[in-house]
Amino acid sequence: MLQTSLVKLLETSHRELLEAVADQTESKFHRSLGGEYGESSLVEVLTMIAWEERGVSIDSFERPMPPQAIHDLVGARWQTLKVLPSLDNKSANELVKKIVEREKKLLKHLLKNEEK
Repeated sequence: MLQTSLVKLLETSHRELLEAVADQTESKFHRSLGGEYGESSLVEVLTMIAWEERGVSIDSFERPMPPQAIHDLVGARWQTLKVLPSLDNKSANELVKKIVEREKKLLKHLLKNEEK
């Protein structure tokens, strides 16, 4: 895919995820998500997504507060957009594909649980 198409995919995926978490209450951010996320809370999953986007492996971390998780997610995306132009097409496509898949997976989970 062309760089502009990749950026558009990232922007759309990011916006959809942020819109899905915008109305979450403090308690919902800390409640376990269940399903494939097990006991992990939304704030923990958002933090893990941000760290995975940066290519950082984590075994454990201190539970952040929701605003910190959102800022971390936004910061990770900013870093991705900065590095994207320096990647070859194959690497850029693979990176964007993984990022979008993680975000869409969480978005689908949140929307499914919202319907209940």
